[in-house]
Amino acid sequence: MTAFVLTLHSATQRERIAGVSRFVGEDASGQFCLLAHHARMVTVLICGVARYCLSDGAWRYIALPGAALHFAGNELHIATRRYVQGPDFKAISCALSDQLMDEEKHLRSFRDNLTQLEQQILRKLWQMERR
Repeated sequence: MTAFVLTLHSATQRERIAGVSRFVGEDASGQFCLLAHHARMVTVLICGVARYCLSDGAWRYIALPGAALHFAGNELHIATRRYVQGPDFKAISCALSDQLMDEEKHLRSFRDNLTQLEQQILRKLWQMERR
């Protein structure tokens, strides 16, 4: 079986992995598998855990909060904000869960700050109008 190269890109990391025999991911249309010499493909992966198999038969898992996927010239490129990868599915799933909870916490904090800012602006406008 022939293999291809997988390159993972994030804001802080870049990994190039040779000897990948297949990649299994999921986009809005459902789950799919890429093998070496697949036709050119571009899609958006949904949030979740993708996996790839090395030529020696070992599976590795990648937790992604969504990603852009591009396959061409027997090279697979995945670009995402961040990712966690490794051989242990359970650990990777927990890492994804932790990432999502962390993002939710930051989003909640952002919403709270935005609400406070809106209230301060309205208060200033009301004070200006009373003068």
